[in-house]
Amino acid sequence: MKILVADDDKVVLKLVCRLLEREGHTVIPVGDGVSACAAAESAKPDLAIVDLLLPKRDGFAVLMRLRSQAETRDLPLFLLTSELRAENEGTALALGANGLLSKPVKPEDILEAIRRVSDAPVGGPR
Repeated sequence: MKILVADDDKVVLKLVCRLLEREGHTVIPVGDGVSACAAAESAKPDLAIVDLLLPKRDGFAVLMRLRSQAETRDLPLFLLTSELRAENEGTALALGANGLLSKPVKPEDILEAIRRVSDAPVGGPR
């Protein structure tokens, strides 16, 4: 699976990318929201994990842009945040996120999120 990972924290980005690569995934690492949108549109990942607090374009703005484009509308996308609050979760789900992952992120949470969307039937709930 090709996975886009967007986080401006270089340590988090490196750790998540290493985990995914160890699991056999191809990773597209980026450090800001504008790059996340560009990579999603050009590299055609199978899944995206996007930090909520990104420079240039935050995770909500990335999510809205990707959901508004025909070619990225159905891309499974999880927001990663250290601010796991009910209003963030409600906003994320209302905008079409597949879920929120809480920082510090646990490897098993990332792997479970990937399993959840890869096991979903095509056209079914993600």
